[in-house]
Amino acid sequence: MNQKQVEIAFCAGFLALLIGGWISLADIPAQARLFPRMIIGFTAVFTVAMAVRAIWALRADAVDQGWRMFESVGRWAIAVVALPIYVLGVSTIGYFTSTLIFIPALALILGYRRPMVAIAIALVFDILIYIVFIQVFERRLPPDIVVGL
Repeated sequence: MNQKQVEIAFCAGFLALLIGGWISLADIPAQARLFPRMIIGFTAVFTVAMAVRAIWALRADAVDQGWRMFESVGRWAIAVVALPIYVLGVSTIGYFTSTLIFIPALALILGYRRPMVAIAIALVFDILIYIVFIQVFERRLPPDIVVGL
């Protein structure tokens, strides 16, 4: 299986997960499911675009131009395993704490070598989510046992 075939298989599997996520939101009130469905929709569009790009390159028998979805299949496997753990963490200890742990931890596991930058990114991301959802939209996120929000 060559690189483009792996990318196409990944896209198909990821798209199936996105469809499952879309369907799983059916029982949630309309206002609460709007944002998750927007994120799923955008992600699906980019996933399809990536698959089309891989199919195009495969059909054209194109020469690899240096960009690959999977430089390391092991790192992607770590990310795929880490994501459900993060979701479990959100429902268990809360969104803000889980995100403050998940973003830097995953970045470091995947080889990013500047931990303070990863922590800063996680902190800024949490602050932006707090402003948008808690302050602007007045929407509650899963209770957070550490931060207390």
